[in-house]
Amino acid sequence: MPTYQISPYLRTVYDHQSKTAMVYHSLYGNPRILNDEGLGFFELFRHAASVEKARDLCDGDPGEIISEFAEIFFLVEPGFDEKEFLRKRKAEHLSRVRTGQTIDRMGLAISDACNFGCTHCIHFQPSNGKVLPLYEGSVGQLKMSWETAKRCVDHYVALMLKQRKKNCKIHFGNAEPLINWPVIEKVLQYCTGISDLTFEFAINTNLVLLTHEIAESFKKYGVRIATSLDGTEEANNAIRITKGGRGTF
Repeated sequence: MPTYQISPYLRTVYDHQSKTAMVYHSLYGNPRILNDEGLGFFELFRHAASVEKARDLCDGDPGEIISEFAEIFFLVEPGFDEKEFLRKRKAEHLSRVRTGQTIDRMGLAISDACNFGCTHCIHFQPSNGKVLPLYEGSVGQLKMSWETAKRCVDHYVALMLKQRKKNCKIHFGNAEPLINWPVIEKVLQYCTGISDLTFEFAINTNLVLLTHEIAESFKKYGVRIATSLDGTEEANNAIRITKGGRGTF
C-alpha cells in the first residue's frame, strides 16, 4: 500500500469565527475550504502513514479522499521532490509551447479605437510613463485591415492543421471591436468557408454599435458575446463615460 505525508508546501489560513480553513499548496495553488474534521484528517499524515493505517483510523474508507488530495499534491509520498517535479513539468510545457502544441485559440486585436472613454480601462493605461490617448469614433490607422486579419487566420489555421486539431477558436477583442465590424464580418465569412475545420467565435464588446444586421450575423455564426452593464445608471455613468465625459448607460 502507498504511504503518504503532508506536503511541506501546504499552507493553512484558519478562520476562528467560521471554524474553517483555506488550505492551499504554495507551489501549485489548488485552494480548498476545509472544516475541523477535514483538518483532523490531515493530521493522520503529519508523519508518513499508509493508506491501510488511515483506513484503520477512519470510520469509512478514506481511499477516494486520499487519492484526491494526492492528485493536487496536498499529500505526497515520502522523499518526493516537488520542486524538481515542477521543473520537469515546466520544461515539458515550454517544449510544447515552442512546437506550437499548446495553441488552441487565436485573439484578434481587431481595433485599438473605442467609442467610450472610461478612465479605468486597462487598454488605455499608462505605458512607459506616458498616458495613452482615449479614442472616440472610427480612426482608420487604429483598425486591423482585412489583409492583416486574413494573414493571422491563415497562420493560425496552418498551426492547427499541423497539430491535427479540428476545432478552432477565434476571439475578437482589444478596445471596441465593433468599430471594425466590416473586417470581423469578413473573418466570419472566410473561416466558415474553410473545410475540415470547425470554428467557434467570441467577442468582447460594449454593444453600443450593435445593429440588427450585426445581431443577425452573430446569430448566424454562433458568436458568443461578452458584455457588461456596470450597475445602476448612476454607478455606470460614474466610470463608463465617453471621451467628453457623458454617461453611457
